[in-house]
Amino acid sequence: MSSILEWEENLFLAIKALYRRLVVSPRERHLAAVRAPLEPLRQELFLLARMVAGRPVAIIETTQRVLCDDEHLFLPTGFDAAPSVEANEELFRIKTLLGALALRNAGSARPLAPLRDRLSDWAAEFPGLCDRITRLETSLAGHDLWSLLGEPAIRSTNETGSIRPAEDREATDPEPDDDEITEIKGEGRAGVKSIEDPGEQPVEAEMPIHTFEKAETLEEANGIDRKTDEDDELKDHEEALRSLQMTQVMRSRERPRSIYRADLVIDGVHLEVGEGPPPEGIPYPEWDYKQRRHRPDWCYVRQTLARDADPVWAASTERQHRDLILDLKKKMASLATRLERRRTRPQGDDLDLDAVVRALVDQRAGQAPDERLYIERRRQRHDVSALILMDLSFSTDSWIDDARVLDTMRDTLFCTGEVLDEFIPDFAVAGFSSNTRRQCEFHLIKDFREQWAGSRARLGSLTARGYTRIGPALRHAQERLARESGERKIVFLLTDGRPCDYDRYEGEYGIRDVRKAIETGARHGIMTHAFAIERRAREQFPRMFKRQHYDVVPSPRALIASLCGAFARLRLET
Repeated sequence: MSSILEWEENLFLAIKALYRRLVVSPRERHLAAVRAPLEPLRQELFLLARMVAGRPVAIIETTQRVLCDDEHLFLPTGFDAAPSVEANEELFRIKTLLGALALRNAGSARPLAPLRDRLSDWAAEFPGLCDRITRLETSLAGHDLWSLLGEPAIRSTNETGSIRPAEDREATDPEPDDDEITEIKGEGRAGVKSIEDPGEQPVEAEMPIHTFEKAETLEEANGIDRKTDEDDELKDHEEALRSLQMTQVMRSRERPRSIYRADLVIDGVHLEVGEGPPPEGIPYPEWDYKQRRHRPDWCYVRQTLARDADPVWAASTERQHRDLILDLKKKMASLATRLERRRTRPQGDDLDLDAVVRALVDQRAGQAPDERLYIERRRQRHDVSALILMDLSFSTDSWIDDARVLDTMRDTLFCTGEVLDEFIPDFAVAGFSSNTRRQCEFHLIKDFREQWAGSRARLGSLTARGYTRIGPALRHAQERLARESGERKIVFLLTDGRPCDYDRYEGEYGIRDVRKAIETGARHGIMTHAFAIERRAREQFPRMFKRQHYDVVPSPRALIASLCGAFARLRLET
């Protein structure tokens, strides 16, 4: 009996393999040949969407056939429905254009008609749009264009949903873990519901895993208990996770051993911490853009001085980057020795020819000439106070180009400090994290008056922790800079560009608060310049920082040169 079953099984497997070789594989090869991936087009499509919509737009990668909602444009990782790469790229552009037009009209009280019926409304503004769509429809043999594009999922209010990147691990304590944490990237998804774990109640003082920055539970809350041991089976379950239709996520305090990263649009999230006795720390306001006012004494910042140090790490980092540090020091030294030319001086080393000509003209005209006819050359005087603010949230525990973001930031600050110590000693270094508005941490690594040599080893003991509530950290940094005597004052912010916290600080709310904090600092003469390695920050940073006031570097290795270059530009400014 067993031999018969084995024979039937082998026959079935042989037929399956033959079918795959003769039918499936040629089709897969054809689809791969005509497929247009999203990633090379992402920046172009992002700029197109933002220009047409006339407001900030976020792109979510997902296989769901949805066009957009109130804030997000939904695009697949690739299109292969059309017969050529060029036609599939055109499919991306058409979907982006129509999605941006729908987003532009999202706030209208007019009921939304099906997408196909709204083309006539946009034909006058885009005369060639209908012809482009007709040609694209003709090329899509066997596929319905409007099904591929999807319909808008516009809601009546933005309160019901917000983007929360599932990119950060959370834990009940920030102690380092020697176990290896593995991760895979999942697809984005809209319409995800957030539910409470029935076996747990929120405890404000504890750090929940539910962060929407690093980890989400994978199973829906359907009564099935999921495995809670510490075995890492992510690779074994990768194929199943790829096909996971995530519709619900559950908040939990369990520390994850594996990370499933995905951009999720969560519906129905209104997580607020209750009132209670005033917490420890310095109170700061927070901007509520919907009410167009500050919430007074809303966030509490606790400043602590980092005392743990890792001299072994400092020595190793210095050896590893010795050549780079020496090169940067030479460049800064050349700036430090430059002479500043000040014109129209009563005395100096050279004649100011323009001033001499004006004096002769005045003399010929019968007027008393200006006697300030010289150019004075002198050393440029440094007068900069800077605070480098480093994101320590769990998002920095992710990897880019085989480098952990936190490690890159620590190396960057070490090399920058080695260079600045000789030329711009009046700088401070701090890290920040948060766990609700009532517990915003500001970890001072080097104070303004402190010697760099005695504080640099503290960078080696830093660990990722908590959330990314940027606003309170910026306001506290500005408060400290306001006490300094430098003529120019600046905050250098190193972050992934995604404001997030457990209690309603995600999406538009957090972005607007950061922007308001920067504007307030600018009115008091304090600039802010931001840096990020994460490429997607190009889509978030323009919504928070002004042009020329942020850098999105192409690789972790470029961050050091970019930060030192910003300090060099400060020296060149007059």
